[in-house]
Amino acid sequence: MPGSQRIDLSMFRKDGDLKEFFMTILEASTEYALIGTDTNGRIVLWNEGARLNYGYAPEEVVGKSESSILYTPESLKITPPKQRRATALKDGKWEGLVQHRRRNQEVFNAQLTVIPWFNALQQVRGFLLIAKDLSEEIRLTEEIKTKEFYNRSLLEANIDALVTTDPLGIITDINKQMVTLTGYTRRELIGAPLKQCFADPERAEEAIRITLREGTLINCELTVLAKDEQKIPVSTNMSIFRDGAGKLAGVFAAARVVTEQKALEQKLRDAEAYNRGLIEASVDGLVMVDLSGVIKDVNARFC
Repeated sequence: MPGSQRIDLSMFRKDGDLKEFFMTILEASTEYALIGTDTNGRIVLWNEGARLNYGYAPEEVVGKSESSILYTPESLKITPPKQRRATALKDGKWEGLVQHRRRNQEVFNAQLTVIPWFNALQQVRGFLLIAKDLSEEIRLTEEIKTKEFYNRSLLEANIDALVTTDPLGIITDINKQMVTLTGYTRRELIGAPLKQCFADPERAEEAIRITLREGTLINCELTVLAKDEQKIPVSTNMSIFRDGAGKLAGVFAAARVVTEQKALEQKLRDAEAYNRGLIEASVDGLVMVDLSGVIKDVNARFC
């Protein structure tokens, strides 16, 4: 018997034990449709998984129908069952993604494997069709793609440079603004430590540690060190994010360039210093009061 070495035949002493064992396996396989056909494609075996996937009861198809009822007309034209059987005989099996249809004519995609089965004399007796419905997997894959596209759109639409890291601070994703800000390519940044993007790596690393400990970090002033050695001041917000199981997945950071803000702050300081100089240079005593007459400022001459 082909494959007998894979089975301890001493476990099947009584007549019918081996048959009963394989029938149990067939009925327990509900995720996969296991369908046996003769050499012409007539269905001779139909397990519980086949009933659940296709909707036909065993008595409707076993010995009565050909395997062609399981496929859409389009898939029959692309690869006829006879061609699949010929390939299985030649190569040992045939595999592919095939459009199937249920009893209610609902169409679904399934991964199909066709393998020949032989008798003790190595004569082909028929074929075993193993099919798995991929509808749910395809749906989930499309849903994941949609969510990834949505998330990517959110990242790229933001005016700030956005970065995600793993819990160790290694960059896992960035947006185009981060590339523009640092001058490094996406390939250069992903997989690199986030702290290396800043003029003071230790301060950046400390910001990540605080975020991991507290959950968030708001308006942390850091200085980006660009690829061309330019130093760019940024205001950084950080927060942790978790995976679907609630486990810490990493840190999300948003950096906004504050070069113009810093320039305005410096102008304000310069203006204040200039005004102070004018006040102190006066030979007269100067005093400033509010509308209630309360003194708000004086110069040294007034004192």
